[in-house]
Amino acid sequence: MKKIFLSALGLLAVITACRDDDKLPVDFDKINNSNGAFVRIVSTPSGSFDPNNVAGSEYRTVIEVSDAKKGDLLDNVKFFVTFEDNTPGNGEIETEVTIVKTVPAASFAKDATSGLPRATVTITANEVLTALGMSASDVLALDGFDFSMEVELTTGQVFNADNTSGDVLGGAFYGSPFAYKLLVVCPLDPDLFLGEYTLVAGASEFGDPVFPSNTVVELVEGGQAYQRVFEAVYLGDLGIGNAAQEWTINFICETTQFPKQITNLTCGAGSIYVGPIGAGAYDEADDTTFTVTLVEGPDGDDGGCGFSGSTQVTLTFTKVAN
Repeated sequence: MKKIFLSALGLLAVITACRDDDKLPVDFDKINNSNGAFVRIVSTPSGSFDPNNVAGSEYRTVIEVSDAKKGDLLDNVKFFVTFEDNTPGNGEIETEVTIVKTVPAASFAKDATSGLPRATVTITANEVLTALGMSASDVLALDGFDFSMEVELTTGQVFNADNTSGDVLGGAFYGSPFAYKLLVVCPLDPDLFLGEYTLVAGASEFGDPVFPSNTVVELVEGGQAYQRVFEAVYLGDLGIGNAAQEWTINFICETTQFPKQITNLTCGAGSIYVGPIGAGAYDEADDTTFTVTLVEGPDGDDGGCGFSGSTQVTLTFTKVAN
């Protein structure tokens, strides 16, 4: 019998000297020294399009730019977009990456706390559709738009995801992947799918439940209006000492999606991820119960455990009666 051993992945820690003038991680010094730049997504107040009103939808995000002169070298930030056709039933649509908006330095203002130029950028769905040569009728629920950014300096230098380090792209502070994935989703009642739920989880690739079954978890608001978040210990019944993590669920027009998320556990080669397969279901008017489906090792990211990546696991949430 083949034995699979799990070990918690260690957290990377960087000890740096404290600087009162900017209080940023050490990588900002590297950016200063190399005259680089990055765009940080501060927040996304409007991060989805309504399939019932595509023409009236908009993408609104707050961004902040850092460079060697604390933003004084900023010339402009360009936004690019491409369509992600997740519903080929109405005909497959392919688009090229296309520029949709240029935000000049004059549209930014120095933030009082960080001292860096910050701007709220609004891109309407009509602007996106015009840039891509599409119409509102081409867009259905579950489709998406991939936005990417590029910052240009007065020196002529251009920075984007292709020439930026992983520390900046994925770092906790920077939050600067130079990209945002926007989904087309139905509005979710802000008062529903919140509070305590009993979670019953299907079996993992290891035989035990993916999350300890019949435990009570609390659903809270996520980063977007269509998201809910709960805490649970992945493979908690194995007793290997890993801590509870936050897990995000997308509620998309009466179907649920478990987006690809890292577990911080491994069999020795990278980390195990869990992610989407098929779709669970919910009733947009009744939050008594709903289901979510996931698979371990999506896209081959199984932490060296040898998962097939095809075993569907169902999570069933039932609201705890008050």
